[in-house]
Amino acid sequence: MSIINIARDPSIDQPAVETKGRWLALISFLVLITALNMSATSVNLTIVPISKQMDAGLKVLQWVLSVYGLAWSVFVIPSGKLANNFGKKRMLIIGILIFIGSSLLCGFSEEVWLLILGRVIQGIAAAICIPPIYGLVYDKFPAGQRGFPIGLLGTGTGVGLAIGPTIGGIILEYLNWQWIYYINIPIGILAFLIILITIRKESTQLSKSLDIISSLYVALFVIPFSYGINNVSTWGLLDYKTFIAIALVIGGVLLFNFRSKKISSPLIPKGTFSNKLYVSTLTGFMFLSFILGTVLVIIGLYMQSVLNFSALHTALIFIGFAAIFSFVSPIGGKLSEKLDSRIPACIGICVAMIGVILVSFYNIQTNDIFIIISLCLVGFIGLSIAPYNTTMLKAVNKQTVDSLSGLYNMCGCMGFSIGVVISTNVLVHVSKGELTKLLHNADIILSKKSIQILEHLLESAHRDYQHLSSIQAPKEELIRIMNEAFITGLHTSMYVLLGVGLISVLITLKWMKVPQSKI
Repeated sequence: MSIINIARDPSIDQPAVETKGRWLALISFLVLITALNMSATSVNLTIVPISKQMDAGLKVLQWVLSVYGLAWSVFVIPSGKLANNFGKKRMLIIGILIFIGSSLLCGFSEEVWLLILGRVIQGIAAAICIPPIYGLVYDKFPAGQRGFPIGLLGTGTGVGLAIGPTIGGIILEYLNWQWIYYINIPIGILAFLIILITIRKESTQLSKSLDIISSLYVALFVIPFSYGINNVSTWGLLDYKTFIAIALVIGGVLLFNFRSKKISSPLIPKGTFSNKLYVSTLTGFMFLSFILGTVLVIIGLYMQSVLNFSALHTALIFIGFAAIFSFVSPIGGKLSEKLDSRIPACIGICVAMIGVILVSFYNIQTNDIFIIISLCLVGFIGLSIAPYNTTMLKAVNKQTVDSLSGLYNMCGCMGFSIGVVISTNVLVHVSKGELTKLLHNADIILSKKSIQILEHLLESAHRDYQHLSSIQAPKEELIRIMNEAFITGLHTSMYVLLGVGLISVLITLKWMKVPQSKI
């Protein structure tokens, strides 16, 4: 899942190969890229019905949400070189066909492991599609006319992420969760047909061979890092599995670094991490994605688990967030052209943090208006997207823009997915601790087995309160205590977000100043 994607610097003069049907092609690209990003967030509300059907806990189901972005982040860097080696149109068609097939697999899944596998393949398909989409836009639109289509695709990316929960909720209200995946099939087929008709020629580029070994080292870092974050609270910091995950991460980084020094054309150009301007956009963008992933998942869980909102009710609440996000995203682009890009970037984050502060006041009876207002304020994070995007372009040159925009994209995907993983773990860990405290304060003494039942319900996306019948305590009181414990975990997750937002603003202000020579 990408928050914003870029393929090439507009200043690179590459002649348009074919302009016929370019607007129809752009529409197909826009629809496809919106669907790819919508797939990252439309599934957020499905964890409740999937949990009910497959009897899986929140810590397992969060992989249904996060693994899509992780697979995308692992494969997006090498996908750019694959498009150059084998042709942008060919790779885009392959990506679309894989996306259609993986969507079918997700819809047909009756076991959670098969669903997670389908999401992995979906993420790989999305990674394959993104580089050729942007490369073909540059083929279709001559130099000087590419700003609008690239900006349109960027807005479509943000809109896809923002409207995902709303679309997902509406589908769940009238159909079943499988249709959130099936809806991708007609979209993919339509894009496939339009691309076959409108794309007949493409530019040729001299491309160096793909470094498969470096790509494997990227996976060696990303996968154990994400898996370790998800399970460290269960394993414990001193457990041998934690040390194995740490060793794999460090090993992956060291091997990748050694490989990059050894070969002439590494995946990530030499000297990248000494470029402070680029690193500031990379870090800030990753934190931005972290915030977005946390808000969309945790608040959705809160509305369904604590307030008992239906999927449709939850979806309608998210409309305000989606509308504000979609409205301010292009404004951020315009402001970043006229002002120091740090100004709109920091304004967007700061307004979003005001919304996060309001979320930290949620309770077990928060009214709809208060939730809508807080989410609308969080939606202003869309104002920050374009400033990071444009500054990243200014931080690279025409020789490095392909690989470094891929790295930028990868960090956005990882930030979103890691935000989901960390926030759900914080929520579950803090909620369990608060549950014990609240039971003690209420003078409710339960057996170890009964406490385990409550903890299982607390960490489940779907709460089946029939399990409470075996516990010798008032059912209504137990539900209230679980909800109060959940609220404490929610508040702690929001405090983490405030810290992430503060760090992001400080990094942006200190390092994201564009030198006069690059303006």
